[in-house]
Amino acid sequence: MKPGDLALIPAGIGHKRIRGDDGFQVVGGYPVGQSGNIVRPGELEPYEVEQALSLLPLPESDPLTGESGGLLDQWRQFRGDAAISRTIAFKS
Repeated sequence: MKPGDLALIPAGIGHKRIRGDDGFQVVGGYPVGQSGNIVRPGELEPYEVEQALSLLPLPESDPLTGESGGLLDQWRQFRGDAAISRTIAFKS
């Protein structure tokens, strides 16, 4: 990464700083009404994690641009694809 880059880490994804120089900074936040819920491997069954993630609302606007579309469209598509995958898996 270089100065000015943005990394958006969605819910359900772990993160860890492996290295960075003295100037490396991170700013984090959650949508209004939400707070972090740290879950470590083995604390929940995979279906419990998936269920909890599926209940989180999407932001009202793109967290980078503040507009509609952008990342929101990709999240909506992913959620749709994931729901289809779960349906197929459960029917198998």
